[in-house]
Amino acid sequence: MSIRNLSGITHPMTTRREKLRQATVEEIKSIAWDLLGQNQTVTIHSITRQMGMTAPAFYTYFKNREALMAQLVEDALDAFYSALTAPFSSKEKKNTATIIFTTFIRYRQWAVANPSAFSLFAGQPVSGLGTDNGAQAELADRGYKLFFNLFDRAEKAGGLILPKADFPTDYSKMLAAVKERLALDAGVDLIHHVIQVTGLVHGLISMELSHRFTGMIENPELLFASQLSDILGRTGLINKMLRANPGKDELACAVSETMKRHNIRIKNE
Repeated sequence: MSIRNLSGITHPMTTRREKLRQATVEEIKSIAWDLLGQNQTVTIHSITRQMGMTAPAFYTYFKNREALMAQLVEDALDAFYSALTAPFSSKEKKNTATIIFTTFIRYRQWAVANPSAFSLFAGQPVSGLGTDNGAQAELADRGYKLFFNLFDRAEKAGGLILPKADFPTDYSKMLAAVKERLALDAGVDLIHHVIQVTGLVHGLISMELSHRFTGMIENPELLFASQLSDILGRTGLINKMLRANPGKDELACAVSETMKRHNIRIKNE
């Protein structure tokens, strides 16, 4: 897999030297993405060998390998968030539930299209990278807040029915800490629900990317959409499964249209 300028960020240039420097940085990252896509370990030696560059020259662009990997993670998180928040159609904008469904569909589509980038922040921890990276934490929190705020909006609009739960004290405190960290308006019941839903969704995607469904599931897109509709439907966000008379219900019809727009077949033809 080759990913060029994954973040889509353009860099203002003022001098020829700065342009050349940025071009070299992008080439280094591009080679690193190629190595990841080939399931190879990213090393300074493997990059400098391909570029005909010395190790000391590499260190003028990145402090060390960890600095390069950290930049790749940040680029991946930024690109992921941009994919989730791309403009919605006029029909999708009318219903928060449809936006939630579409956002999860985008979640999977981006992960499947960019498995190496997705695994950098959603898979096993990258060797040498700690959890105290402020830039990465801020980008990751932005993604979490997106889902918390969407579900909060659905609940306030009456489209989400959450069962009242009596959480253990320590767990309630943990959820309250999440609420404070992300400055959320949502209650702890909703925070618990969103963590549960995103965990299930992430599990399905991770199983697909690790080829756990190979030879068993013919259409992983259909599996994901059906499982997603069932997960969201448990709290009234989507009425039943999409396969059950989708045209008789305005919301289900909107979701059905979303599936068609993303070329996900409701029936195997």
